[in-house]
Amino acid sequence: PRASHAVNLVPNPSFETYTACPTSFGQTYQATPWDAPTTGTSDYLNACAPVVFPSVNVPQNEQGFQAALTGVGYTGIIPLSAAADYREYVQAPLTSPLVASTAYLVKFYVSLADSSLLAIDRLGAYLSVGPVGPVPNYAPLALTPQVESPANVHLTNSAGWTLVSGLVVASGGEDHIVIGSF
Repeated sequence: PRASHAVNLVPNPSFETYTACPTSFGQTYQATPWDAPTTGTSDYLNACAPVVFPSVNVPQNEQGFQAALTGVGYTGIIPLSAAADYREYVQAPLTSPLVASTAYLVKFYVSLADSSLLAIDRLGAYLSVGPVGPVPNYAPLALTPQVESPANVHLTNSAGWTLVSGLVVASGGEDHIVIGSF
């Protein structure tokens, strides 16, 4: 496979750009062009948000305290819930489609919310041709992520950020990324 050059194909990777400052849960769509591919209510958190209930402020919010890795924004998802078959995902179009047989480094950072009672393993990224969804429910997506954190290595870091990364050889035409628990 060909190696690609170090160009970030994910727009608004640190969730800094927004159409409006988030004011409540479920407003990932404010961090243009990110959105939720299902009816799960993925959150957008930013330092511009007021510190009033329900706070989606950075660094202090309803889920705890966490500074952004870079800048002043991030997204929050519920990758696994006590509610039967409830999952949240975030999705964005890439700035250009992936080229067949080219290797790409896919990476993202995660932090366990202070309010979480459990930590999960196998958080992943799925690269698709076209958007995933809109899916009219919040059940787990029946997709196999090309990049995934290791099985049985729970993502327990709530004080900082943990890197999830992997090398993907593109089939060609992938133009969206979806992050979540598959």
